[in-house]
Amino acid sequence: MAKPYSVVADIRTQTAFKDDSLITDTYITQKIAEADDIIDSVIGEVYVLPLDSNPNSIVSLSKSMTSCLLYQEQNINFEVEAGVPVNDFCKSLLDRLEAIRTRLVKLYDDDGDELTITERIKPQYHPTVTSSEESATDSTAPKFSMNKEF
Repeated sequence: MAKPYSVVADIRTQTAFKDDSLITDTYITQKIAEADDIIDSVIGEVYVLPLDSNPNSIVSLSKSMTSCLLYQEQNINFEVEAGVPVNDFCKSLLDRLEAIRTRLVKLYDDDGDELTITERIKPQYHPTVTSSEESATDSTAPKFSMNKEF
């Protein structure tokens, strides 16, 4: 099992609840797992899970997403900051995840190397004359030949 991206102590310092001692560690741990599952379900489309390392951006997303999940269950009208409703805050987190999924934002390890990407987004092969000729026998013929210049 992968290590969680954030920890209970971080969540306790980040949330804006007046008396966070009323929220048990078990409950916060459950919300951390839920937030990490959301994160993994999105970035797992691009990066091999578990991640080789936990980039600070993912740790930050986990803490914010966990806080968001806690806020939503307590009061949907809660404002994270003056004029910033919790729903808008949560949507912004999902937008950040979407930027990672579409690779507008990439995840890097401590050495500056991009984390391992999944095989699903890597090209399986480069087309060749032979592979193009084989596809001509399929029901859909190629739109152009391999030697065509544009």
